[in-house]
Amino acid sequence: MKLQFVEKNISDFYIYKNKPVFIKSGTAYYNGLIFKADDNEEFFVDNNVFIKYGNHLNFRFVDNSFIVIDKFYDHINFFTETSWLEYRNKNSFYSRYVENSKFTDITITESPHFECRWLHNGVLVFNNPFTGNQILFYSTTGERLWEYKTENSDWKINRMCIPMVDDVVVIINSYNLMTVSIEGYNIQTGKKLWVLKDDKHTDIFPCHFNVGDDKMLYACKSHWKNTDRNSKNIELTSINPHNGEFNRHILKEVDQHTVISPWNTCIYGNKLYYADNHPGCVLGVVDLDKKQIVEEFSLNLKKGFRMGAPAVTEDKIYQFIRNKKEVWVFEK
Repeated sequence: MKLQFVEKNISDFYIYKNKPVFIKSGTAYYNGLIFKADDNEEFFVDNNVFIKYGNHLNFRFVDNSFIVIDKFYDHINFFTETSWLEYRNKNSFYSRYVENSKFTDITITESPHFECRWLHNGVLVFNNPFTGNQILFYSTTGERLWEYKTENSDWKINRMCIPMVDDVVVIINSYNLMTVSIEGYNIQTGKKLWVLKDDKHTDIFPCHFNVGDDKMLYACKSHWKNTDRNSKNIELTSINPHNGEFNRHILKEVDQHTVISPWNTCIYGNKLYYADNHPGCVLGVVDLDKKQIVEEFSLNLKKGFRMGAPAVTEDKIYQFIRNKKEVWVFEK
């Protein structure tokens, strides 16, 4: 890992089709092209779709330019460049699934607040961010397939991480910000396949997982080594989504100031990349086959700077430091 350059004055950053998108003061820079947003317009990348929205319009990036795709109602969640879900009105009980210019209206009778950010194997996954304990599963033809509710009304579904592999959906539940159960279901039928529970609240389970190329779920985090809380381990956790087999590997013993969150990780190929918010900030690389840390790089930042998950392409590693407004670009 070698630092190539630092891009400054960055307000936001994305990867689109293996290339960086730098946002500077409402202007997007991508692959040698420059796009300026009008007042009240913003750029973002969602599910590898490059979008500009605002002023009651949505634009999608096609053939080096932005084209209008639909009027802006409440918002649109994209699944691919040709399929998305429109929320027709923020107080409406229905949404519209669009694929290749054909559409299906989907009515949800419980509440107008359900939102859908996932489409997997022909199943739309809706969650309610207000209650946090219910998920609805619909087919793209509008048929309601099944419903999930938490076992305990005090539990909250981790709606930002719902891994899906083949015909399995994995649901992570938390209580007081601690993961208490991880459950696997058939995404088409709702049949429960397995469950992992932490009844003693030992914080053994991570809150966020990435799907590897081998279809395993992986998480990396720093975890207290003992009750004295004077040292930590960096741990790699894996779950087989088909049968719930759970494994933990201690990668390294570190001091108590190390802060690696499962959110601050990503996977590319057979490597997991993490950002450590220990004062100074460190980027690390874990070989998933060897279950070893194979590389680390210190950014030597002052205390108080916070890093999110690295972004990785075929030949580069990007680290966005939001409160510094910089993207550090590394050569693999």
